[in-house]
Amino acid sequence: MSNKNKGSDQHPPEAPWLRPPLRSLRWVDHFLASLQDCGFSDSAAVDVHKAFTSFLLGTLLLRVAALGAAISPEDAPTVEETSLDKYPTLQRLRNEPAEDHPQREFDDGIDSLIERIRTTLQS
Repeated sequence: MSNKNKGSDQHPPEAPWLRPPLRSLRWVDHFLASLQDCGFSDSAAVDVHKAFTSFLLGTLLLRVAALGAAISPEDAPTVEETSLDKYPTLQRLRNEPAEDHPQREFDDGIDSLIERIRTTLQS
């Protein structure tokens, strides 16, 4: 692996706060500037960026997990946790969490995030 490839997984030295999934300085700068052009303060623009990237990262992690990728080995359930007998709410709702509507869930989530951003701007 070349040094160029190794560096692609690291944070830029002058922006250690840059986080996935948007690690391009150009994109993040444009994103923040666009928010400011729409009337967001510096602080509000940063808050929106953090909310947006958290939403995207969470959505990506959920999709990867749904495809069977191991996200965290620490999340493996113990033998005691594999039965729903001790978890009445999960037992009652067992079928609902199993329903998978990724596009609708993404659309609903992004709509909620946009509404939150609008509210932030109006405050």
